[in-house]
Amino acid sequence: MREHRAAGTSAGSFRSAVIRRRTNLVDVRCLPRVRSTNAYAAALIRDRSLQLPGAVVASQQTVGRGQHDRRWWSDAGCLTVTYAFRMPDITSADELPFPLLVGLAVLRVIRLIADDPAKIQVKWPNDVLAAGRKLAGVLCERHDKVILAGVGVNIAADIASAPSALRQQMTSLDALTAAPPDRQTVLIEVWTALSLLLQDIADRGEAAWREPYEAAMFRRDDRLRVCMDDADDIVGVCTGVSAEGNLCVQTQAGPQQIRTGRIDLTDSQKHA
Repeated sequence: MREHRAAGTSAGSFRSAVIRRRTNLVDVRCLPRVRSTNAYAAALIRDRSLQLPGAVVASQQTVGRGQHDRRWWSDAGCLTVTYAFRMPDITSADELPFPLLVGLAVLRVIRLIADDPAKIQVKWPNDVLAAGRKLAGVLCERHDKVILAGVGVNIAADIASAPSALRQQMTSLDALTAAPPDRQTVLIEVWTALSLLLQDIADRGEAAWREPYEAAMFRRDDRLRVCMDDADDIVGVCTGVSAEGNLCVQTQAGPQQIRTGRIDLTDSQKHA
């Protein structure tokens, strides 16, 4: 695989040695360009050639994927990284909603950076918003006992160059603070926040993530529309998430738990 051979210890502003020195990541692959960091990391896992915990980061990602295989747009001002780590050694590990946990870690980092932290929210199941606009996204995949957590954060993205259909729904970290950190710093801080959260879950269980996640939820206790791939849209009031990470919605027909779906951001903006 040509991309595989191109892996190095540095690319653009990323330095493997610096990242490893400031985290417990033992294997960091820095790429100048890649189709998808998740796909690249998955190939390394299949080859058993990535030490864990590890990470794959690219200066440019050309075919990023989001939820339900939707295309993830990014440019040179975006952080695109995939963290690879073993599932926590706890009895409930198989039930942990990793997309929500990674999103919560990203939210915590961005709230420390943004001038107005209250505007930063998580949108179930895998986005981080700023004032209702998408700032970051998460794509988690499982390979046996290894979790691949793909994270994309718009740090200094050129929103004007994004596809027209996305521009009104996006924002970038440099619009939220006068001095945004560089991409490598955000990579390090997100991994640190995620590591601390996983350790807290090992110590305290569900209480470590569920209440903080719900407190930061977009449209919590408000009306929303959830688009379903194989059924009619569900409309109701968001009441939180279940212990399994399902979205809890109070509809006219009664309470429902939604395992997979997409909150309609455009519809939510209309009713904000």
